[in-house]
Amino acid sequence: MAKKIFFDMDGTIADLYGQEKWLEQLLAETVGLFRNLPTIHNKKELADTLQMLKNAGFELEVITWTPKNVSSEYEKIVAQEKIEWIAEHFPQISKIHALRYGTPKQKANYIKAKTEILVDDNEEVLKIWETPKQRKYIKADNNLIKNLQALV
Repeated sequence: MAKKIFFDMDGTIADLYGQEKWLEQLLAETVGLFRNLPTIHNKKELADTLQMLKNAGFELEVITWTPKNVSSEYEKIVAQEKIEWIAEHFPQISKIHALRYGTPKQKANYIKAKTEILVDDNEEVLKIWETPKQRKYIKADNNLIKNLQALV
């Protein structure tokens, strides 16, 4: 069985919350909001780390939420923008699972692995994810790249 690392996007690798009036833009269903986000961490260093993890046998995927309190049409637009954002910034990530806001991330439709690590900025999501043996987590913070490199 494989080893997988799942990344959240908003607040973890994509800087949504650092954008001016991000909530107003989200509620106004601004097209391009998610497509044009900057990365949070040093892009080259994170990309190199992702490649190192991939070379070490990790499969890299994203499990992200679409926004709450928006139309289903905007949810689809956001999902597509997130797919495009990952393809541009971190092509080492092979699959993206866009779930409705609040859906437990372990309910994403992915192929299970012996080791499943979730990287997220949300403490509650991380605690729900963790299991004694299979599912672990890494808190997305200033030590993220160092913590990912320690897996190899």
